[in-house]
Amino acid sequence: MFFIKSGRRYAAAVFVLVGLVTLTGTATMNYVEGKSSAYCQKNTGYNCGAVFPLNGNTCGQSGCCCRRENGTGMKYNTCDSAKGYAYRGCNSCLGTDACFKTNNINAGTSSCHGTKSCREVSDSIIGNDSCQGNYSCLQTSNINVGTSSCHGKGSCKDVSDSTIGNDSCHGDYSCSKVQNATIHDGSCRCDDGDCCEDVKNAIIGKGSCNGGTDGYSCAGSENVKIGINSCNGGGGVCKNCAHNVPDNVCNQGSTDDMTGGYCNYCVATQGVVPSSTSKNKKSKSNKKQAVGPPKKK
Repeated sequence: MFFIKSGRRYAAAVFVLVGLVTLTGTATMNYVEGKSSAYCQKNTGYNCGAVFPLNGNTCGQSGCCCRRENGTGMKYNTCDSAKGYAYRGCNSCLGTDACFKTNNINAGTSSCHGTKSCREVSDSIIGNDSCQGNYSCLQTSNINVGTSSCHGKGSCKDVSDSTIGNDSCHGDYSCSKVQNATIHDGSCRCDDGDCCEDVKNAIIGKGSCNGGTDGYSCAGSENVKIGINSCNGGGGVCKNCAHNVPDNVCNQGSTDDMTGGYCNYCVATQGVVPSSTSKNKKSKSNKKQAVGPPKKK
């Protein structure tokens, strides 16, 4: 403790002390900047629902950009460090680091739920009720996701230059690492996940590549077109498919177009229709070839 007799010195000391307090307070505010202490009970500065979807409301009590997936708690980086435009529907971007560091994103109502969901997304549209699960739609670029798609841990993660229809890509890591592909409605759904993982330069028809508990339907397929309602049943029925597959073939329970649970079209030479009939003909041909040459006269 000390005393300052001079009035001017006393005033200066008070000024210095106040300045220190002010600086300390500013430093504290800077420390939490970007990790706002505001609670997400309402639209808290992120314009939730006001722009996207069109004619959206201001969310009432549902809010967006919250740490907890129930729409409460502190924000902690959710929606922060965004570049370009960022339009978010009500009840969207919920979870630690959800929608963090985005660059041009439209996130629909009730989309991007889970830790790091939609983090580092660029130039993309996420439909309503999509990208649900930890790491879902993480680090995607130039994609258009329909409604109720990309459900499950890591689903649609690292996707680029692709379109995903409605009600598609369900199951952990389903449609992850997809590149330059179109996945139509109701496709790539697996209970055990990994459906359509690593698909590149491909078109997946409506209602195709769906699997049961084994997953991996159509995973790893490149430069192919899978028809409508094909490659269903799980167990990797069209995994690493190398050729086009027509409509309504290679589904669970099929026999003529599958061998050992795998689609014959995926390994067939282009233009040849594989079937049990063609296999029988091949067998007869082999039998004839086994006969020895004719005797010389």
